[in-house]
Amino acid sequence: MPPSKTLQVTTRDYLEKLPLELHEPILENLTFRDIIALDMYALEGGRVASALAISPAWREVFRYTYLPRKDEFEALLSLTVVAVGEHSYVLHLIFMASLPVLQLI
Repeated sequence: MPPSKTLQVTTRDYLEKLPLELHEPILENLTFRDIIALDMYALEGGRVASALAISPAWREVFRYTYLPRKDEFEALLSLTVVAVGEHSYVLHLIFMASLPVLQLI
């Protein structure tokens, strides 16, 4: 289950149209969960995908933690969305609590 239809539309219709230099002020304020959800809708080779790859705030985490285990992180995000509800603070806590477990695998 995708995190949000609204996020999909926002990514496609708004963020992809912004100049690349305007993405960082948005990205630097997002959580890791938000970055995963955003990447799920980023067009391959598009501006959002490029911004995530070069973001000073996220490039290290994106490149070395997220990308090598992208499928696992997206599956975990989808499972927590189904279990708890999309806009819940509890969702964020569950997801963040799961990160150390994923690092052990």
